Parts: sequence; C-alpha cells; structure tokens
Amino acid sequence: LDDADRIRFLAFLGESVHRHGLLVHGYCLMPNHYHLIIETVRPEISLAFKRLNGLYSQFFNRRHERVGHVFQGRFKSLLIDCNSYFLAAHRYIHQNPVRKGLTKNAGDYEWSSCRDFLGFRTPAPWLRTGLALGYYSGSMKERMSAYATFVETPADEDPFTKAYGQAFLGCPDFVESMCQRARAVATCEHPEHRAFDERLDPDAVMQAVGQKLGSARVLAGLRQPTRAFVLYLLRERANLSLEALARRFRMSPSGISHQVARMKERLLKDKDIRLLMGNIEA
Repeated sequence: LDDADRIRFLAFLGESVHRHGLLVHGYCLMPNHYHLIIETVRPEISLAFKRLNGLYSQFFNRRHERVGHVFQGRFKSLLIDCNSYFLAAHRYIHQNPVRKGLTKNAGDYEWSSCRDFLGFRTPAPWLRTGLALGYYSGSMKERMSAYATFVETPADEDPFTKAYGQAFLGCPDFVESMCQRARAVATCEHPEHRAFDERLDPDAVMQAVGQKLGSARVLAGLRQPTRAFVLYLLRERANLSLEALARRFRMSPSGISHQVARMKERLLKDKDIRLLMGNIEA
C-alpha cells in the first residue's frame, strides 16, 4: 500500500459521492481499513460501498499483481445522532492514526480529513467541512482552532461502545425513534428503488452540456465530446442502464461502456476535464 493507492481510493470515493448521493463529512484512511462519516441523500449506501470497494479492489489487485479481497467482510455502519455524537465521531476517526502510532498529532496525518478542517490544505470538492465547523462560533480561524483543540484532545472513552445493537449511536430518544422507524420499514413492502435522476431527459442533458462546453480545447482528443459527456452523466450520475442508453443513442452497449470508461479515466488523470465536469454538473 502506497500513496498512489490512497490517491486512487479517494478518487473512487469522489465518484461515489456523485453517483450515489453521498455527503462526506469526514474520512480517515488506515493501512488496512478506512473510516467515513457520511450522510446519504438516497438510500443506496450498500450499493455505494459495494461498488467503491469493488472498484478499488480491482485497481489494487491489478497494480500489485495479486488476487482476492482487499477489504475483508461487509462494511460496518452506524446511524449517528448529530446532536450528541457527531463531533465525537470526528474525534474518534481522526485520532485513529494517533492511537495506532502512525503520527503524534491528528492534524499531522496526511490521509485523513483532519488537515482540511484545520485549514492546512484546500478540501476536496466533495468534502463537507461546514457542518462540523458550524458547531463552533466566531471567525473561521476561531472555529478551526476550537475544532483542533477538541480533536487533538484524546477522548476518555470510545463513543462507539455506546452504540445500540451495533446500529444506532445517540441519546435514548434518538435510539427509540430510529428503532420505531426501522420496525415500520420492516413491515412495509417497497418497490425497487429508482434514483430520482433517472427521469433526466437525454436531449435536455445534451443541450445543457453543449452550452456549457462550447469549443473547449481540452476535448480535442474525444470524438463527439458532447455525447461522451452526456453518456458519462447519464450512466454514472443518473444510473441509466447500458441497454437504455444504447437504444436512445443507437449505439452498442459495449460502445457506450467504452466511452464512459474513457471519460472516467480522463477524469482521474486530467484536472481540466474534472473542472469542466464540475462546471457542467453545477
């Protein structure tokens, strides 16, 4: 495991943010596992992490010429009460490298979001720092200082030992409310979930992309660049199937897949392409 592996994992995480409607409020990459504090816009958390772990495992195994799972077992998740345990969760994940002897101070560890919250670097576009820093008052510098004081002070106990049923972490009222909601969901029948973005009209998306792109010179290497961006957006962001896209654009599913894969690779390697994509999605 090296820095190139960690950089690629964060790139895959950034993709998952857009594809599955995740809001990332904090992260910490460890040598053999990772921690995330996320908020879900759509109920796709299992799908999101299955895809994230799968993509990273394929990359890692190919790069290091190995086979098998990179992460063992199913991911573990807890629903956290933001009113009582949100900041405690931040301290826990950011103190993890300190507890494991990887660094003396949480703010010195390169592969967690702690440095972003302390203002040591510019956060990734998909990292949400506002909610955690919003718990403090004053100027942004004062908020960062207060956050640093809290995070750098080791907790007296592991907050996750107080989790209820390995599912919920919060005050008694919060836990009871979540248990009631879970029981209600368990007694209902749900149709297959469909992402709200599937109603996007390909013609409208293509028109919008064309207006945003204009004659950008960085797209010179792509055939029909407008269509390539549209295919990527409808496949990766709106979750349209290859078959549906093939029918709509009169292409083969393999042709669709190739263009999407090529655009995905360009996004990972080319900063200008990423900026354009961010401008389009805005």
